[in-house]
Amino acid sequence: MPPINPVLLSDARVLAAYLIFFGSYFVFALGKFPWMKIDRPGAAIIGAVLMVAFRIVGPQEALQSIDFATIVLLFSMMLVVANLRVGGFFERIAEWAIERLHPHHLLPTVILTTGVLSAFLVNDIVCLVMTPFVVHMAQRLKVPAVPYVIAVATAMQESRLTNLGNLGSRNDHDSLGLFQQRPSSGWGTPAEVTDPVYASTKFYEKLKTIPGWETMPLTEAAQRVQISAYPDAYAKHEPVATQIVNELAHGAAGALGSSVTMVCAAAGQVAASGWTVPVKGAVVGSGFRTPERPTHQGVDLIVGRYTPIAAAASGIVSKVKCDEDHSGRQTCNVDGYPGKGGCGWMVEIQSAGDVMTRYCHMVQRPFVKEGQQVTAGEIIGRVGTSGNSSGPHLHFEVHLNDDRSSAGAIDPVPFMRQQGAALGGEG
Repeated sequence: MPPINPVLLSDARVLAAYLIFFGSYFVFALGKFPWMKIDRPGAAIIGAVLMVAFRIVGPQEALQSIDFATIVLLFSMMLVVANLRVGGFFERIAEWAIERLHPHHLLPTVILTTGVLSAFLVNDIVCLVMTPFVVHMAQRLKVPAVPYVIAVATAMQESRLTNLGNLGSRNDHDSLGLFQQRPSSGWGTPAEVTDPVYASTKFYEKLKTIPGWETMPLTEAAQRVQISAYPDAYAKHEPVATQIVNELAHGAAGALGSSVTMVCAAAGQVAASGWTVPVKGAVVGSGFRTPERPTHQGVDLIVGRYTPIAAAASGIVSKVKCDEDHSGRQTCNVDGYPGKGGCGWMVEIQSAGDVMTRYCHMVQRPFVKEGQQVTAGEIIGRVGTSGNSSGPHLHFEVHLNDDRSSAGAIDPVPFMRQQGAALGGEG
């Protein structure tokens, strides 16, 4: 085999470098690679490996590119926060602040503080430091904690927070201030909406006027207040915010949406994460991908025939159908049997964070239709035993990354527990 021309080889490496660079940033911009389980960290790792594999950078150069100082800083701050928490630091600070801070001032104080800290520290550090303090303060001030924790996550997503004044042609219409509120829409005068205390107070007052805001996903409630042209900008961060709350605030995302004392949501109630159990009083039967049923992509919730089935989270109904059995028949209005095949009457709902939930074996045609918007807890059908079924139950599935195939399925039991809506009464 003749040797490759060095000039052509060099040009190929340059082309490969551009392709890897733009491919990686494409995933960074979207948040994930379409139709695949590759998110931003995954794209970064794959891009780095490809850069070395194509000899665009050498192994030594790659090693030198790792910022070990930042890694040590993050780990050190985790240790510092853990020790501060154990030593009661956040409780003492909260006691000091409670005497000086009005409840309406908590939200702007949190946002401004986190915004300033983000300019000097890594965002992850600010999340670690601020979240336990915010939850403790919210409890002491007797206001729901979750909106304030979401404010921390929002400030971190933005990296910094600026109280925007009049920027001329760069303004989005006449939007001003921390929340980009518009004087022409009745939020207040330009001077008022650029006052952080006034702006946050108006935001919270407007939130409380929305019927059922306590049971909505907070991202949806925020959209109802803000009327943003980009509502998905709120929704896509809900899973991250829920994880922050659960990890650093004693599972506060599992509390009632309107709770000020972190009372756990019971069956039929919507947790602050925006999730609820799909059926009340059920017992978890056949589990997810057990040795006996390795292709079982969900869990069976054993409950009586005609029991109402609720949407586990708010979203858009993406599929309503009578699923075909192994013989290609659509016979869902009769009881099924083991080995028949198919889900019977079924519904699929797409929710925030690219999460899809599936509900199978309903007794009759579901109460919803494709394209319909539903809220968490809304009744979508009734339990039955249609399709591949041995008795009345709800087969419940959770899929990630907008992937309705078996590749996107995850175990619903730990997922729902993390959302504060444990299945089958387990906690």
